[in-house]
Amino acid sequence: MQLDKYVEVWLNCCIAVILLNVFFILSTRWHYYTTAGCTVMMILFHLFLLATFVWINIEIFSNYQLIADFISYEQSFMLKRVLIGCGNHIYCVLVNNNTAVVNQGLR
Repeated sequence: MQLDKYVEVWLNCCIAVILLNVFFILSTRWHYYTTAGCTVMMILFHLFLLATFVWINIEIFSNYQLIADFISYEQSFMLKRVLIGCGNHIYCVLVNNNTAVVNQGLR
C-alpha cells in the first residue's frame, strides 16, 4: 500500500520532465512567429522547469523516507506533496516572468 504513494510521486516527476522536454522543443521553433507566442512558451517552459526541480526534490525526500523509515505513517501524504509540487513554483514563475517581460521591454 505504501509503495503506491511513492509511485505517484515518481509518476508526477516523470510527467513534469516530459512536459519540460515538450515545451523546450516547442519553444525552439515558436519564437519565430509572434511575441505573444514566445512569451507563452517562456512562461510554460519556466513553469515546468521549476516543477521538475520541485518534483525531483520531493522524490529525493520521499526516497529518503522510504529508505530510512523516517516516518512510519503520514496522513495526507500525496496532498502535501501535490501542494508543494504544483503550487509553490506557479507564484515564482508569475513573478519572474512579469519582471522579465517588463525588463525586456515586451510590454
